[in-house]
Amino acid sequence: MELSVSAKWDPLNDVGRVEVEGTGAMAFDIPKEFGGKGSAPSPEHMFLASIAACMITTFIYMAKKVNLKVKDVRAKVSGKLERMERGGFRISNISAKIEVSVERGAEKDAEKCLNALNTYCIIKNTLDAPPRIQMELSVRSE
Repeated sequence: MELSVSAKWDPLNDVGRVEVEGTGAMAFDIPKEFGGKGSAPSPEHMFLASIAACMITTFIYMAKKVNLKVKDVRAKVSGKLERMERGGFRISNISAKIEVSVERGAEKDAEKCLNALNTYCIIKNTLDAPPRIQMELSVRSE
C-alpha cells in the first residue's frame, strides 16, 4: 500500500495546508517561537499527534478483533525540541502514554491489546528503524 500526502503554503493567508488522500485537508503553521502565527498545529505537533493517533487506532483495531468494548481511550505524547550540533533542531526524548477504560472483567484483554502496540503501531515501528528520506529539491521562477 502506497501512502502519500501533498502540502502547499498559502502566502495570502500565511498558512499551509496538507491534503491527505481523499480525506480532506489540515492546516499547519510555523510555531510562534520560529516567527509564525501559531494559528494551526506545527509540523512538530503533527509528528507527535501521529504517534498518539497511531497508538489509539492500533489499540482500537486490536480491541475490535477480540470484541473488546472500549469505554474510553486517550493518548498523550510529548517530546523535546533540541538544537543539533551541526545546526537545526530535532525532536528527542519522546514520551508516549495511552490510557484505556473498559468494562470490569475485561482488563486482561485490554492489556493484551495495549501490549500489541509494541508490535503493530506503524509509527512506532517506523521511528524504531527510521527510513532514509530521499529529498528532491527544485526552484522555478514565474
